[in-house]
Amino acid sequence: MATITAAGIVAPLAAGLDAPTVALLALAVGAGSLFFSHVNDAGFWLVKEYFGQTIKSWSMMETSSRWWDCWWSCCSR
Repeated sequence: MATITAAGIVAPLAAGLDAPTVALLALAVGAGSLFFSHVNDAGFWLVKEYFGQTIKSWSMMETSSRWWDCWWSCCSR
């Protein structure tokens, strides 16, 4: 949801940019949607209520999961 919203907001700005700048803009929108995703993540609120998780423990879990995904996609080939 955050990615779609941010892309819709910056789409008019990207119309006049050159290709490398648009690529960097797309990377920024994608990366920006990954941090603190718990705010609009229904999974966080369900897990928090049922298992007593905190924002800190959720952030640690998400960060380690994303690092693992990054490592696996880069180094498993």
